[in-house]
Amino acid sequence: MSPLKNNNSASNFHAYSALQVVFSLLAMLFLWGAALILALLGAVELLGPSAGFEAALPLFLMSATSFFTGLLLLPCAGYAFWRLMGRRITHQPALPRFLRPSLLILAYPLIILLGFGLSRVPALAWLLLPPIHILAVGLPVLWLTYLAVRNRPGETTSRLGSPQRAWGVFGSSLVLSPVLVLAAEGFTILVMIVLATIVIMGQPELMRELSDLRPMISPNGDLSQDALVQALIPYLVRPGVILSVLGLAALIVPLIEELLKPIGVWLLLGRKMTPGAGFAAGALSGAAYALAESLAFTANGETWGIAVIVRAGTAVVHILNTAILGWAIARLFQKPRPPARKGWMTRVGQFLLAYLGAVLIHGVWNGLTVMASFTALGALPEAPALPGWLTVPGKAAPFLLVGMALAGFWALIWANRKLTRPLAPAAAGLPASIEHLPVEAQMTAPGNPAGPDPAAQPTSGEPDGTAPIPD
Repeated sequence: MSPLKNNNSASNFHAYSALQVVFSLLAMLFLWGAALILALLGAVELLGPSAGFEAALPLFLMSATSFFTGLLLLPCAGYAFWRLMGRRITHQPALPRFLRPSLLILAYPLIILLGFGLSRVPALAWLLLPPIHILAVGLPVLWLTYLAVRNRPGETTSRLGSPQRAWGVFGSSLVLSPVLVLAAEGFTILVMIVLATIVIMGQPELMRELSDLRPMISPNGDLSQDALVQALIPYLVRPGVILSVLGLAALIVPLIEELLKPIGVWLLLGRKMTPGAGFAAGALSGAAYALAESLAFTANGETWGIAVIVRAGTAVVHILNTAILGWAIARLFQKPRPPARKGWMTRVGQFLLAYLGAVLIHGVWNGLTVMASFTALGALPEAPALPGWLTVPGKAAPFLLVGMALAGFWALIWANRKLTRPLAPAAAGLPASIEHLPVEAQMTAPGNPAGPDPAAQPTSGEPDGTAPIPD
C-alpha cells in the first residue's frame, strides 16, 4: 500500500497544518538569512588586511549551524503542506541500510579525529571544519534518538502516528524550546544581576576594587586577554560567586529547561496520546533541543574536539530526561481518565516525580560541570585557594560525568524497552485472540483500556491525526 493517500475534500483543510507551514517557513527564512549574514562577516574577516582565520572560524561555524538548522525544518513544512493539499503521508520513507544510525555512528571516531586535526589549522578550518562540525554534533544525537524511538520487531509504524506529527514535534522543539529557554533564563540572569548589584553597593570596599578594575575590563583597556583573566580570577573564585553560579546552573536552569524542553509534547495534549507515544515525542523534543544547544555552544572553534565530545554526553541527559517526562505528560493526560480520584492523583504524582527526577539529573550534571570548571580555574598559579568543599568533587567531576553519561545511555535503552512495549494481553485484560495482532490492532481492539493509539486511527475528527499542534 502506498504511503501517500489522496483526500481532496475541502472540509479536510487543517488550520494547524497551515500554522505549521507558516511557522516553519518563517523560521527557515530567519535562519538562512542569519547564515548568509554570518558567512559575509566571516568573508570580511578573511579578506581583511590581517586575514583573520581564527576570527573567521566561529562565524563560519555559526553560519553552517544556522543553515543546517533551517534545513531540518524542510520536512516539517513539507509534510504539513502535503496535508493542506488534501493528501497524507502515512509512513516515513525507509533509509538505505548504509544510512542507518547504527552504522553511521561507526564513523564518529574518524570524524572527531579529522575535525580535531582541522581545528589546529585555521587556514583550512574555516572552510572544511563547518560540515565536520555538523556531523560530529549531529551523529550522536541521531543515534541516541534512534535508540530511544526505534520500533521493536513486529511494529510497522511510528508510535507518534504520521511523519508530519513526528517532524512537527522535532521542529517545534528545535526552534521554540531554545527561544523560550533563552528568554526565561535571560530574565532570571537579569534579576540576579540586579540583586548582585544591590549587594555590592552595600560593600564600599568591594565597590572601590571594582571601580579600579573598570578601566581594565573596558573595550578600550590595555590589558591582553590573559592579563584580564588573571586580574579577574581572585573575584571569580570567591565563595559567593561560586555558590551563585552553582545555584543558577544546578537549580534554576534545570527547573526552566526541563519544563520547556518538551514543548513538542505539550503541543500534542489535544490528541489521544499513549504513554509510549509521549516517550517518543519527548525523545524527539530532547534531541532537537540538544542538537540546537550543542551546535551553538561548540561553534567557537576553541578546544573543539573536547567540547564536541562533552556535548555528546549532554545529549544523553537531554534526550533521556525529556523522553521520561514526555511519558509522564502523556500518562497524566491519557484518556479515558480513571473514575477513581486515587488513579488521577497517582498520575499527578508520577508526573511530579518524573519532573523532579529530570531536574535532579540535569542539576547534578550541570553542578559537576561547574565544579570542574572552577577547579581548573583555581589550579592557575595566580588563583587564590579554593574552598575545601569544592576541591574534591571538582577533581572527581570528569569521572563522575563519564559515569553519568554511561548510566544515562543504559537507562535510555532500558526505558525504550520498558515504557514503549505493548501491554501483554493477559495483563491488559485483552481477548486472547488478539495476542498475535500488530500493536496498532491491539490498541484499537475492544477491551483495551489504554485506548486507541494515534498511529492507528484518526483523532479529534481529523482523517489522519497528523497535526503537530492540538485542536
